[in-house]
Parts: sequence; structure tokens; C-alpha cells
Amino acid sequence: MCRIKTIPATKEQLSQLREPAALAAIEIIKQNGWLAIDAKTLDRFFSAEPGHQAKAALEEEARNGGAFALLQFAVLLGFTALAILLSSFQPNLSPTVFVLWGALGVCAGLLVRRYPGRLYGKRRLRA
Repeated sequence: MCRIKTIPATKEQLSQLREPAALAAIEIIKQNGWLAIDAKTLDRFFSAEPGHQAKAALEEEARNGGAFALLQFAVLLGFTALAILLSSFQPNLSPTVFVLWGALGVCAGLLVRRYPGRLYGKRRLRA
């Protein structure tokens, strides 16, 4: 995944995002699935004002990741099934399968960190 440096919003940007037209535009973009933002980036952008209305509108999409997060989790599940299949036919783990299990664990951790709503749902709040 590529990293883009997120700059926190200025006071002027936050006031522009409070306007009803901006909130309506955000809602339309969110409903069409055009918006792909993760929870950490959203928190970083709204660090000056954590209770902003625009942040509240984007919170659910950021925690779940949208369709792209579903694709990422599907690929992860596919590789997990492959690792189970490879492991079940070998009495001893080969180095390749051992590394595959380690990589799957790291990938799963990174995906859950980026999109916590996919695993935890609404029951866990971010700090």
C-alpha cells in the first residue's frame, strides 16, 4: 500500500467542511462508494477538531474500508486457504509454508490495523 503524507486540516478548511453543501457532497460520495479512506488518515486530518461533523460522516466508511478492503480480505482468505491446504498434505512444514504462515499473520494484522471495523465492528472505539 502506498503511503501518502496526510497534513492536518487548517481552521479555514474545517469551517468550509461545516457548510451543509460540503456535508451533502460528502454524503453523496460516501453513498456511491467513491471514497476510500482509512481510520488513521481520518484521525490525522481532523486532529485539530476531533468532533467535526464531516469526520462523523466519514467515520463508518473509514473504519470498514469499503469495497477495496473487502477485496483485500478476500485475497487474504484465499492465501490462508492455500496455506491450510499446503500444510495439511505435509507431515513437516517446509520453509516456504512456514514463511507463508508468517506473512499471512503480518498481512492480517496490518489489515485489521488499517480497517478496524471489519474485525471489531462498532463495539470497539479507537483511541
